[in-house]
Amino acid sequence: MIKLYDYYRASSCYRLRIALNIKGLDYETVNVDLLKGEHKSAAYKKINPLGTAPYFIDGEVELNQSLAVMQYLDSAYAAPKLIYGDAKTQAEIWQLALLIATDIHPFGTPQVWKAYLMGVLDADQAQANAWVEHWISRGLATYETMLTRTKAQYDFSCGEEISMADICLLPQLYNARRYKVDLAPYPKLLQIEKNMLHDARVKKATPEAHLDAPPELENIHGSML
Repeated sequence: MIKLYDYYRASSCYRLRIALNIKGLDYETVNVDLLKGEHKSAAYKKINPLGTAPYFIDGEVELNQSLAVMQYLDSAYAAPKLIYGDAKTQAEIWQLALLIATDIHPFGTPQVWKAYLMGVLDADQAQANAWVEHWISRGLATYETMLTRTKAQYDFSCGEEISMADICLLPQLYNARRYKVDLAPYPKLLQIEKNMLHDARVKKATPEAHLDAPPELENIHGSML
């Protein structure tokens, strides 16, 4: 069985829970408590040398990057495809997914804003919040513009089915809500978010639905419908 080293609120883990649910694959989760620093332990780094979550194992296949895992799932398992369509559509899915994964997400992780900005560069909380909001807003505005420039009107980013791009987008919108970023300028993204959360496979993957989520966890995506 597939094994996923997982943390309920980590964006990359959230992505893979959505992807695995959409694929209809059974998987075992192993909780890695990032708040307690379990990802930094020597025992965990023997499993994942990068010391991050998620970590994905399927037989002899071991991967620590969520987009690589989704590419693997598409190659190794049957439809529905997460990266679908003709060459143009597939490239657009990759482009939007990478926009989230490389141009937004890394700047909002605690290892950047908390450990480095506040811990090393001595920024205060207000400065750290402004940093996070800047990168989230810049990236989401770009995503919204890219969708607006296309003439097609889809339920999701690149078609009528959930793609890898949408799977990356939803956790980023979750983070934006956590950090109180104004999402009103992004109506297309908000509609995609709503469409995704109407899907039971997606709802099951939300942080609020996670078995390891604390009962006092703020209800963000679980309360939107």
